[in-house]
Amino acid sequence: MEKEETACATLSDLIDTKKEAEAECLTDIDDSVFIIGCIKDTDHFNWIFRNEEQPYYNIRQGHRHGALLRTPEVKHANYAIMYNVDDKEHFLVYRLKMQHYIWDEDKMSASGYKNPTGKYYIYLLDRQMNTDKLDISKFINCRISENDKGQPICVSGEEIRSLI
Repeated sequence: MEKEETACATLSDLIDTKKEAEAECLTDIDDSVFIIGCIKDTDHFNWIFRNEEQPYYNIRQGHRHGALLRTPEVKHANYAIMYNVDDKEHFLVYRLKMQHYIWDEDKMSASGYKNPTGKYYIYLLDRQMNTDKLDISKFINCRISENDKGQPICVSGEEIRSLI
């Protein structure tokens, strides 16, 4: 029955129920690097959190639409902001573990990801962060237009602070 209830929940509902009330407050971000990317649908959300003990987040790699190049910022990102692609007011912020992986289509398929194409960066999510002191949704709305819907970006904490 629980699976059926999850399947009926909207992506915004899933994101909101995932927020931890006791999450550490995100502060002192100026020297940090953020990957901002979307959660495209409930299947993607369920893939990210399929293993509660070690959730992963994926970003397309390379020169294709919706991808990021392998820059030092992408390699050394400190945080991930994952937002609902259709409702940017619903998002989660996680500290990232320092290691990340590059997975090909076979590895993505083996992990349960639906219809992978190309290579992906796989970031290990560490702990969730509380962003009450920062208006992250305002930043997302300012930086990611409808024309760039779903396009990930990599930004500094200083830039996030400057727009809010």
